[in-house]
Amino acid sequence: MLDSILNVFATAWYANGAIRVFGDGLLISAFVLAVFFLFDRLLRAQLSTQSQHLVILGGFVSVLLGLVMSQTQLSSTGGAGGAPALVTLIVRPGTIEAAGFDWSALLLTLYLVPVLLLLSRLLVGVWQLHRVRAASTSVEDDRILDEVARLQRTLQIARKVSVHTSARVQSPVSFGALRPLVLLPTEALHWPKHTLRHVLAHELSHVQRGDWLSKVFCYALASVLWLNPLCWRLLKRLDASAESACDMQAAALEDDNTNYASTLLEVARCCQQHGTPPLLFAQTMLESSSLETRIVHLLEGKIMQTNELKKERRNVLFTLALLSSILILTLASTQIVTAQPTADDVKNRGEILPLETVVPYYPRTAADQKIEGWAHVSFTVGVDGLVVADSVKVVEAEPMDVFNNSAIAAAKQFRFTPHSPNGVPVVLPDVQYVFRYKLSAD
Repeated sequence: MLDSILNVFATAWYANGAIRVFGDGLLISAFVLAVFFLFDRLLRAQLSTQSQHLVILGGFVSVLLGLVMSQTQLSSTGGAGGAPALVTLIVRPGTIEAAGFDWSALLLTLYLVPVLLLLSRLLVGVWQLHRVRAASTSVEDDRILDEVARLQRTLQIARKVSVHTSARVQSPVSFGALRPLVLLPTEALHWPKHTLRHVLAHELSHVQRGDWLSKVFCYALASVLWLNPLCWRLLKRLDASAESACDMQAAALEDDNTNYASTLLEVARCCQQHGTPPLLFAQTMLESSSLETRIVHLLEGKIMQTNELKKERRNVLFTLALLSSILILTLASTQIVTAQPTADDVKNRGEILPLETVVPYYPRTAADQKIEGWAHVSFTVGVDGLVVADSVKVVEAEPMDVFNNSAIAAAKQFRFTPHSPNGVPVVLPDVQYVFRYKLSAD
């Protein structure tokens, strides 16, 4: 019963190219993100928040590269590896399994509906940001504009950064890639100079680091791979580390963690009266769930000098590049080891050809979806020349599990001449055959 369920599921999984891509993505993301999650947990205490953000972002980039590599390899090999060099029987769709429910369409629908909803949420969020930007008011205050110009020079931001105010935001936010915008609450115009300096330094640090683009990219990838819980766990870590990294960078500009932490509390009190919901997909300075942790980190953390940060960043980038390369090469080169009979086994048993064979049926879903492949089976031939039913197993197959039931059902009905090396029939184990399922002649 379980084998039948797995066969139906696997046939549906491989029957559609889109499902195969999503399946590969889930497996790759589970493996790669688990490694980066462990890396982040082990080294979190030793790394600055800037480097922690790089580690998490590197995990998402590695998932994307791994998926691209897997699909490139699949296309270059025609979607299936070569069958083992054993006795091969060609199976063509003359006998097709009875029509059944189209499980592939159901699986694809069940998977794609959440993907479309999550990506729609992203589009709605970006559209909302566009509307808020259009309705906001450009800042004309010289003290704010002068401070922005000074910070841009300090942070080496070449792009033009606009600063607007809006009654629709409850906290300073920033967003945009090509035309970055710092959006302040309306009452920010009356904040003390040191408060504005800290707030602008924080938001311009987001712009300098490209955090908004990283946030959108990682959310889009997590939406496509929504079944992997590590995507969402690391997405939260990405946001928290980005905010904390900008806190540390803004505090470093003034070389005073304590005053900057006081500013965070002061701005939080000023913005508590807002009843407006936070904007989706904007870098929000006062994210309530992480504010306490960020303040503790500021008060306990050490301000690293620019040279120290650059050195650590170079080391982390080198380590991430090396780790990503190893993971991607491992994924690209991993193959299932085939259990092959040795030369002595073949020599001792002679040529094992069946007296009677049964043509396996070609699974209808596989035939309809133009899936070709092979199944390598192993079984034991009894003293009567019949296949021992319980001994039939699939050693290897491509695609995995699609043709298993068909190959097993056919192999169980084979009949051989009893193996009698000394004139006495004996049990012959580990007889191996390959059923190659092809839709057209070579």
